[in-house]
Amino acid sequence: MPILLAGARLSAQAALAAGAVQAVVAPGREIEAAERWIRSDPDPRQPWDRADWRAPARATVSAFMEARRAEILEQTQGHYPAPLAILDCVERGVPLAMDAGMAQEIDIFGHLIQRPEPRNMIQTLFLGKLDYEKRRRAETLPSTLASVCRDVAGALAHAASGIGDLEQVRRQAGFTKPIMTDHLVPASAPASAAGLESANLWFEHPVHTEQQAGARLLAAAAAAAARHASAMSEADQRVIDYAMVVDLGFPAYLGGPFALLRYLGGDRINRLLGA
Repeated sequence: MPILLAGARLSAQAALAAGAVQAVVAPGREIEAAERWIRSDPDPRQPWDRADWRAPARATVSAFMEARRAEILEQTQGHYPAPLAILDCVERGVPLAMDAGMAQEIDIFGHLIQRPEPRNMIQTLFLGKLDYEKRRRAETLPSTLASVCRDVAGALAHAASGIGDLEQVRRQAGFTKPIMTDHLVPASAPASAAGLESANLWFEHPVHTEQQAGARLLAAAAAAAARHASAMSEADQRVIDYAMVVDLGFPAYLGGPFALLRYLGGDRINRLLGA
């Protein structure tokens, strides 16, 4: 689970102890070790391909996954579908034969990649991060980076000023850092425009008071970004989105204020600002 859910890295000895590898050999001795293994007349089949293999019962796997699922939901507030999809792959796939289990995984992945959250995170935390680090080394970061971040931080502070339990609201919305409320800059509504899509994410139809407050925080950040969008390339927006996810704690599943602006469009942002 740590490898699947957190991308944990194992040293050679830790991988050996975990059963992830069969042997550890010195550099340059790999072929010798492979030949020695072949000459030992081994059974080359994986455990699940052998006649005596007994897959764990579905109830056993589901019971184990129930606790993991509760932990993930507590940590992520349900905003990140990938960890839950990983649990689904294990829960549905492990009790099956390998081919059937892999088919389940492909099906789950196919549904996952169509969601906006994974695409947002690929755009920002992978592509945006690569661009940011390359341009930082070349000293060619967008000249507007500081001013955009300042405006978004100010708009968040303004939107947060009337929220009672701000800590609870920002955590439920997915912000990973406290929202500073000492620099208020009112967020003006963006120009009216249609968004690109709707996946019926929670903030599109906020229900209770805390959701409405969280939606206003997100909309205020996107509205502040909108004041700069027309003068910036999409590449610059992606770099600044990455900076705001890292520095301001903006929810990574939304990709950043510019990504959220493209997703919602002006009309829906205006409605959320008044939620």
